[in-house]
Amino acid sequence: MNKVRLEAIMWGAGTALGELPPYFMARAARLSGADLDDDEFEEIEELIHEKKRAS
Repeated sequence: MNKVRLEAIMWGAGTALGELPPYFMARAARLSGADLDDDEFEEIEELIHEKKRAS
């Protein structure tokens, strides 16, 4: 375990950092008041509701 600890931590940190740009882009779009009547947004909302019902 000691031999790969640093590599595992760096891998995890890199993965977490890689998730930040899409998060901030989605947050900025939401805060900008984007029109949610788009078909893609409707599909995403349907998937979210289906997931909530399945849980």
